[in-house]
Amino acid sequence: MSYSAFMDDRRDRPSFEAAAYAAPDAPTGDGHGALTAQAAWHTSAVLFAATGLACLAQVATGAFGDAVENPGVVAAAAVVALLLAGIWWILGARSAGERWLHAGQLTSYALLTIVLAQAPTLASHLSVAYLLPLIFAALFLSSRSLIFYIAVSVAFIVFSSVAYAGESISVLPAAMTIAALVSTAGLTFYVRLQLDSIGRQSARLSGRDALTGLPNLRPLYERLEVMINRAARDDGSLSVVMLDLEGFKRVNDQYSHSVGDQTLRAVAAAMMTTARRSELVARRGGDEFAIVTDTADPVQIEALIERLATAIADARYAMLPDAPTGVTAGWAAYEEGDDIGRLLSRADHALNEAKAAARIQRGSWRARRLGEDFEPGPGS
Repeated sequence: MSYSAFMDDRRDRPSFEAAAYAAPDAPTGDGHGALTAQAAWHTSAVLFAATGLACLAQVATGAFGDAVENPGVVAAAAVVALLLAGIWWILGARSAGERWLHAGQLTSYALLTIVLAQAPTLASHLSVAYLLPLIFAALFLSSRSLIFYIAVSVAFIVFSSVAYAGESISVLPAAMTIAALVSTAGLTFYVRLQLDSIGRQSARLSGRDALTGLPNLRPLYERLEVMINRAARDDGSLSVVMLDLEGFKRVNDQYSHSVGDQTLRAVAAAMMTTARRSELVARRGGDEFAIVTDTADPVQIEALIERLATAIADARYAMLPDAPTGVTAGWAAYEEGDDIGRLLSRADHALNEAKAAARIQRGSWRARRLGEDFEPGPGS
């Protein structure tokens, strides 16, 4: 059998229906889970603060002497950098979207360009400063973002070399600076992905999902093996519930993968708090979870799904009030002759049936809200 819970109004409790919203599959990303969003924001804030303090120290000590044409501009840039450091630290505590990290990156390029423009005779030698935003991109942003910022850094270095070269343009220093920046950023990104891979492998070996802390597939299969053997021997009962988050892909796309990771952690904590101690809650991957329970009573299963749906809705609404908060769920009870693969396959089939029905229910619900007649089509 398959059931799902959904929310007609996101502020209401989930109503229990035969079909509901379907949850799209969550993208995997390319190493986004390696470092937390809070670390990214705090690192960005520290880099802004370091830039500001370095500029103030230069103005106060006159380290570059007459090479700096307008110390006042450098001092103003330092103040802006320090203000941004404070703002970025606060934004990190409020789970701001990833677009603000990109805004900080572009702002850092602007500040570096303004500061270097005040020392044109040293600009080509100080272009290595563009390594700072590149290292940040390699540590915390996606591979596409890193490629973009490498291109931006190269453009700024070429501009500095041409604009402040005077009568003769020296290609070699600029080329060496570009090579150093690109190789360092690439190596940093490679190390980050390797550490991420090691972390995931360690988590799998330990039986824990690296992101949520929930049991992963290994303890799920081990529990099912024990319970299936017990049910076959003692004529006992067990069921597997598959649960999928509604609208999770939209969270990743609209708010960033970092916020999506935080959402999964909040959902996992809510499920662990709601489930009984005898029930196993595991993450299968993406935004899909499995719950193993020792009952096959449909009434009890429905009650379990409803409790979980309510807890998940509360957790998601507390994080993102404007995002979807519903779930889709399907379940299968143990039948004589079932092994792990067959039982999970039937539970997956039930979940897929719920998702298919959800697409029709979603269109019907929207039509009711709009006061229009609804005829489900192939893409509904």
